[in-house]
Amino acid sequence: MPRWPGWAYKNSGIMYHGQTADTMTLGQSFPVSGEFQFLGADPGQTRGTGNLCTPGTHILKDAKTIRQHVIEVGGPSLEGEQWVKAELEVNGHHIIHRINGQEVYRYQHLVFDPKDADVKRILPTDSLEITSGTISLQSESHPIQFRNIELKVL
Repeated sequence: MPRWPGWAYKNSGIMYHGQTADTMTLGQSFPVSGEFQFLGADPGQTRGTGNLCTPGTHILKDAKTIRQHVIEVGGPSLEGEQWVKAELEVNGHHIIHRINGQEVYRYQHLVFDPKDADVKRILPTDSLEITSGTISLQSESHPIQFRNIELKVL
């Protein structure tokens, strides 16, 4: 029997525009944020990487609100243990996910989900749009290594 749920296996990522730790509750599963999700695959398994997860958030894409929690973007399936170059570009309201130099998803405006219980505690009164927050590296239940981490001002 695996030590982690199937969705958590080889699941890691970058969380951005994140909620600060001091505003989270002890039992809260994830910070309110956007997540550039990295998924690894076992040999023979197809599991696209570069997805977008939206704990407590939604996005705007092509003038439409997307409310799915996991947006599968059709990124490459990467088998075994290998280094992957992941790039997250956040330039104003425009956000791009790249895997190994190839763009896999592009969207605009990360916004709060006003119906989410965790968001209700921290929701600003002036806007649903998220324009700042923490950046964190994330790993579900499987060992992961990160290297060559860079932050660049655009």
